[in-house]
Amino acid sequence: MINNGKLYAHLILRARSLELGRPLNDCNQYKWIWKLKVAPKVRVFIWRIIWKSLPSAAWLARRDLADSYICPWGCPVAKTLCHALWDCPHAQEVWDTWHARTAIAVVSGDVCVSSGESFLQSFCGYGEAAGRRCSGDMMHMATIAITLYNIWVNRCARKHNEPTMSSALLIRKVRLDVSIAAKRHNEYASKLNENFSNSPELTVALHWVPSPAKWILINCDAAVGNDIAGVGIVIRDHLGKPLRIVGKRFISHACEAMDTLAILEALNVVKQSFSESPAVEIQ
Repeated sequence: MINNGKLYAHLILRARSLELGRPLNDCNQYKWIWKLKVAPKVRVFIWRIIWKSLPSAAWLARRDLADSYICPWGCPVAKTLCHALWDCPHAQEVWDTWHARTAIAVVSGDVCVSSGESFLQSFCGYGEAAGRRCSGDMMHMATIAITLYNIWVNRCARKHNEPTMSSALLIRKVRLDVSIAAKRHNEYASKLNENFSNSPELTVALHWVPSPAKWILINCDAAVGNDIAGVGIVIRDHLGKPLRIVGKRFISHACEAMDTLAILEALNVVKQSFSESPAVEIQ
């Protein structure tokens, strides 16, 4: 809903940081994600898996942000993150290929993976393990990362009544993406003229420039279902600290009208409660 799930990710991340005792900007421990040599959107997706910040249907339904918690593929179970990425029969059809099974065997240490939870734990634990990995290891990790991402994207398309790919087409797309990642791995190793395991340490730096002082930042979006629509608004200060979160439901079927209404509602909240702000930035 809000900015493609960014609000949900932010709320979950804050809770997870308190639960795990990790600061939100403690990102150097995840530098192995950059070694996967996958597309940036896949790297961000894997980071969100680690922090459990992907909004599954079960998570949204518990907070009255979704009408149904059932898997969009029709499975008679709650669509949790583990179910969507592993336990679902549609996901298993994609995982049941030789290249995916080979990668899973390496990451899991040839231990039988019986559930989505154990699979994701093995994947994240393998990546976070101390010591640098060789290129072969990271290529297996990249294969899994790409497969996870494509399964999730196809599931989202199904959820929002958009065209989806059959398992055969999805497997073909995964293989094409993996071949691109393998090419990046080879180019990187060739450029360094050394084994991937000897690649230099990576340091992830934060390059974020805050807005001018006293500015108000607005994130807003709308979602339209079968018989109901809703808008979500997040208002933050110039440093990104949430000041107010607003959600409203309406009877409407017009997507474009609801997007406009979300902006108007956000500006109305700012006018009423933050009129002293010199400027408003809508993201």
